Amino acid sequence: MPRLQPMPYGALRESPSHSGLSNWTEFMRIEIVNERLLPRFGVDRLLILLAKHLVAQGHEVGFTCLHCDPRLPEGIGEVITLTIPPGLDMAATEYEVARLMRRRLEERKPDAVVSGGWPFFRTTRECGERGIASLFIDAGATAQDGMTGPALVMQRELRRVRQMELPGTDRILPISHFICRSQTFPDRGQKAGVRTVLLGSNHMDNALFPSGDQDPSGEALLARLQMLKDAGSPLILALGRFETSGYKNSVAAYDVLRRVRLSVPQVRLLILDAGVDCLIPPDLASSVILLGQPDDATLRAVMEICEVGLSPSLWEGFNFPIVEMQHLKRPALAFALGAHPEVIAHPWLLCDSVEDMIRKTIRILTDLAPTELMTALERSHHKFPWQRTLTQWEEEILSAVAHHRSGKPEDDPAPRIILADVTNASIDPANSGVMRVTRQLFSCLQKQENLKLVFVRWDSCAHTYRLLNGDQRKALACYGGPVDRLSLLAEAQSLDLEEMLRMIRTGTKPPVLFTPEVILDGAGMERLAWARGRNMMTSAILHDLIPIEHPGYCDRHVIAAFPAYLSALLQYDHIWSVSDYSDSCLKNWTSRHNLPLRATIRTLWLAGQFGSSARITTPPKRLNSEIRVLCVSTLEPRKNHVSLLAAWRRLRRHRPDLKIRLTLVGNHYAGAPGIFEAIQDAVDEDSSIEYKGVLSDQDLLDTYEACDFTIYPSLVEGFGLPILESLWLGRPCITHKAGVMAELASSGACLSADMQDPEQIENVLERLATDAELLSQMTEKSSTRKISTWRDYAIQIGYDLSCLKTREKTIA
Repeated sequence: MPRLQPMPYGALRESPSHSGLSNWTEFMRIEIVNERLLPRFGVDRLLILLAKHLVAQGHEVGFTCLHCDPRLPEGIGEVITLTIPPGLDMAATEYEVARLMRRRLEERKPDAVVSGGWPFFRTTRECGERGIASLFIDAGATAQDGMTGPALVMQRELRRVRQMELPGTDRILPISHFICRSQTFPDRGQKAGVRTVLLGSNHMDNALFPSGDQDPSGEALLARLQMLKDAGSPLILALGRFETSGYKNSVAAYDVLRRVRLSVPQVRLLILDAGVDCLIPPDLASSVILLGQPDDATLRAVMEICEVGLSPSLWEGFNFPIVEMQHLKRPALAFALGAHPEVIAHPWLLCDSVEDMIRKTIRILTDLAPTELMTALERSHHKFPWQRTLTQWEEEILSAVAHHRSGKPEDDPAPRIILADVTNASIDPANSGVMRVTRQLFSCLQKQENLKLVFVRWDSCAHTYRLLNGDQRKALACYGGPVDRLSLLAEAQSLDLEEMLRMIRTGTKPPVLFTPEVILDGAGMERLAWARGRNMMTSAILHDLIPIEHPGYCDRHVIAAFPAYLSALLQYDHIWSVSDYSDSCLKNWTSRHNLPLRATIRTLWLAGQFGSSARITTPPKRLNSEIRVLCVSTLEPRKNHVSLLAAWRRLRRHRPDLKIRLTLVGNHYAGAPGIFEAIQDAVDEDSSIEYKGVLSDQDLLDTYEACDFTIYPSLVEGFGLPILESLWLGRPCITHKAGVMAELASSGACLSADMQDPEQIENVLERLATDAELLSQMTEKSSTRKISTWRDYAIQIGYDLSCLKTREKTIA
């Protein structure tokens, strides 16, 4: 394959005057990475355009991908196609690609890596460790609305991977303001290093991609279309790939055609498909023409022949076909959503519904469209020049490389002080969900050099924060929690919190008060004011809104205290939500009560790592002659122990021959003493049930290792940490079929049931206890399913904390 002859590394070259950059720019070696390089895919197209531009500017370009049509990068640069073992899921593919890329980047170290997305997110994040600039052109992850089954699981995993890796990428370049607002900022967690660069529209002026299954000249097709048009048959082009399901909503074009034919009988609909995927309805067969996969020159001519283009897509991050159509001064209709308002030539072309699209199509075909449309299309012809897009991308590459070569951070290098509010974890002897998050997260954050943690507790009597005392330090360090040496040092020198902060403060970044716990002492707003009064920023973790959404499961004191906690939470600068479910609950609550949300919110799934225990990656062998089932959960109403016990009685009554044992682990809940009493009664009545109360991490680990699978009967959660912890330790889990539990279960190694129905619980218990093959398969999956570590989680939180920027004050 022909290759650009590289200049000596580090040589200077003169930039062409049209580049818009400085006269002299250092030659660079750039690696472009993407899953594929194939014809007619949007991201593939823009990466090839970027590569050609960079080569024209004198840079050397190489490609790495998983699938490639070798004709696309021909004459641009070397292509490496990675070989990935079959059967890997999305996360495992990311890890395997990252492993292969480490070797690739060592053998041929570039100055910058430019990524089109999965499965190279982890690679771009790791580039910084090797002194390589990293950039991601963010075309967005597909919307999840209406998705089910494997497609939904895949998209959720993609968003999770983005949120894990994007904070560590140098530059992120969303292709529209819509993508920037809806995905880039939420997934990255902050605005630093983000620049929206709209794509171009004039790429079809020069054929870029080779032909597919169409005649390269396309002469026969174009002659047929021209003949139809001359005979009075107006032509409509269905824009983009035709997909029978998903957000493309391609089949809606048939509804438009069916209705338009009533007014314009001779109309024809052109579809970019060879007949494999489009499933043409029989009543429309005579009015649909299949185009196959024409080359660029043919498609351009087709667009020029057509009267109008239709884009019924329900989500688009930019929409190439629309701007391609408009560049040729042809109108394109689309729904008023996604990035369409940014790229459409005139607001009239935006449709509110299919009915609206039908009406406007008829008006265009019958020459009744607004007269100003043609003027708008004339303007749009010059609105999206690729030269501007490519130059802006090159500017970002040069800037990122210059930053890495300088060896200087772009921001204040001094570590940021984080006041870690551990008011509850410093006195709670147990290790329930929120306490586990607090202890494990701060234990990992403490190891990050860019942060300096100061552990504090709120003194409600003195109305101020204080450093921890000896007993509080000991309680915090339980269950693998952090060791607070700073307060011990302050104690030895008789320093209070204010004096300690003055002593350790360096740099210019304001400290951040970080509250990972739920504040139910009524002092949420007071704590917030304490931090604001000292010019600190504020951040928190949102766990759930259960006392608001499901008050029947909560103690009356918690219900009474929760609105005040939420009101304070809304005023924080930054919030990490543990799930999309909790995020949506908060936003729904603010909407219902017409409350402003000051905070920026980023959804970040919790880690599934059990304490500091290593992951069990090989399926454990059966150790018992009986099946052992484990339930780890606090004894409170929503955890639904009552239904579990009822199901267990049914199972024991119907299957007295089944050798099975249930172990219950969990702390008492002061607001529901009846649950503890019910468990005690069950233990007294049935020798197959045992209750162990609160266990140390080691004792609980031993209990997990002695069981065959777990059950988590909770009905409502913000996240459901015990589910992933069970899988971390190689034990499949039975869980509820709704809410966030179903979301966690969707990636495998779990069985779901309606946990409100004891009969369903009984059935799924019996099934997993008696089907050895099923249990073996699920155990295998639990050992291989991708689960984040606390270190992974802390890396994301730590990066966000280090990059938080001071907000401008608002006037209430």
